[in-house]
Amino acid sequence: MKQLLFFLLVFVGYNSWAQDFVKIENINGKKYYLYLVEEGVTLESLSTDFNVSKDIIINANQGIDKNFTVGKKILIPAATKNIIHEVKESETLYSLCRKYGVSVESFKTDSTVMNGVIKVGQQLTFVNACEPISYGSISKGQVIALINEETESDTILLYTVKQGETLYSLSKRYMVPSEKLQKINNITPVQLKTGMIIKIPLKRESLVKQIQIKPVLGDNKQVIDSTLLFPIKKGPWKIAMFLPFYLGNGKKAPASVVSASTEFYMGAKMAIDEIGSYTELYIYDYMNDTVDVAGILKRPEFEKMDLIFAPLDIGEALLVANWCQENQVPFVTTVPKANRLISNNPMAHFGIPSDANMLKMLAKHAITNYPTKQVILVKSNDKVDMTNYEAFRSVYYSDENPTNIKLIEATTKDFGQYLQKYPASIVVFASNEKSEVLDFMTLLKPYAGLTLFGHKDWLKYGDAVTGVRAKYNMHFVNYRTPFPSFNYHDAGVKSLHRKYRDYYNADITGMVIYGYDVAKYFTSYILLRKEANGVIMDFDLKPNFETGGFENVKCYIDN
Repeated sequence: MKQLLFFLLVFVGYNSWAQDFVKIENINGKKYYLYLVEEGVTLESLSTDFNVSKDIIINANQGIDKNFTVGKKILIPAATKNIIHEVKESETLYSLCRKYGVSVESFKTDSTVMNGVIKVGQQLTFVNACEPISYGSISKGQVIALINEETESDTILLYTVKQGETLYSLSKRYMVPSEKLQKINNITPVQLKTGMIIKIPLKRESLVKQIQIKPVLGDNKQVIDSTLLFPIKKGPWKIAMFLPFYLGNGKKAPASVVSASTEFYMGAKMAIDEIGSYTELYIYDYMNDTVDVAGILKRPEFEKMDLIFAPLDIGEALLVANWCQENQVPFVTTVPKANRLISNNPMAHFGIPSDANMLKMLAKHAITNYPTKQVILVKSNDKVDMTNYEAFRSVYYSDENPTNIKLIEATTKDFGQYLQKYPASIVVFASNEKSEVLDFMTLLKPYAGLTLFGHKDWLKYGDAVTGVRAKYNMHFVNYRTPFPSFNYHDAGVKSLHRKYRDYYNADITGMVIYGYDVAKYFTSYILLRKEANGVIMDFDLKPNFETGGFENVKCYIDN
């Protein structure tokens, strides 16, 4: 007698974030959709939805055909064209430029756009733009039910076939032989049709992989470290470092980037040389016209690489991250916001704190220094920022907060009504996206006397933020770097400066110290299992259970 147990797993195709568009990245002059893989999609369905061949997607993401998992971020090449858009209510130039993958600077010479201000009904032409694709429009295989049956398999999955899917692609995805799918459904490959409901037999271990349960952590969250992932190995070690030198590149190289890369390398080499003669350091100029990242990763030395310092450009860093995950090689990235783009990757070591961890620091700052003040947490309109929003909430509602003051949770549309009632509140805006921040600064103009919590990077976004800073009591969360300024008289700097002069007969710079500190800490931590103090940079590496890998959580409050 069969025992049937149904678990309803039908997902609604559209929700409150349905119009959240896939982000567009410009990498080496080419544009890509930066897509976060969702449950139910396949390479075949993405090929159809993004109108690009499966082979092109695989070529842009080495190894993705073998490691296509939910939560992974991949690059999908995007076609460009000129797009005419009629401005609608609540749209801004910043949000539209982000939507179409073009820079705001491209409108500087447009006489119809004055100081970034646009009007409803205005016609804008976006040159070399990409067709926006919303997450809600992407085809997803629909799981109808899981059925426990007394068969040779523990569980039967009832699955609705989506356009572009085949018995072969489904067999690869669910690790079930194609012949078995044919037999249990009494069909041939040519009989499979879009919309058909088929049975897919799952072994219990396959089901566990499909439904991942995150552990509930107690007070002791330091439950893993790198030694559990990377077995201890004695030298010699092979270390790869990707830097943009633009050698042999036909384009005009940005002088500041080349200078920074050179100084970073000089500092890093000093640190790595201190390990001893057991280290082989490989330097790769990934901005050279004659090479690309995918080609570099195929070189023979990568068969036994022990540690990789990923490229400083996020697109190239993502390619390296995916390769490292497939080949089980630890890597370090110092790209701001890399945690958003590189996820579910246990090989990752993030040198810069995530925005989420910095929001946790802001919550602790509010609890400790303003225990009697009302706090208004404002949610942005960007799905990506929900992680930051929840990070602040998690600390504010934790045992770390002894106050009884309720957190007011608001949106950009209704936070004003709370400010009218509590004009001396602390306002926390949980976003570091330029377009969101600039729009919020505009909304803040009518209010005075408040305390504003945000990210130090806001100050890079122009007069709209610096003007607000003069008006409000602003507190910024920041990660510490040794540039643009540092103290030459600091004992650690003086000692390193003497060594640097012996090496290169030159004066030290902030970027040299940055390269030295990053290389010193991570080579010691990953290869030698030792903690190393930075000359100016501070590190506190912790496992990140949300995005995978390990993250430097050290950050500070500036005001």
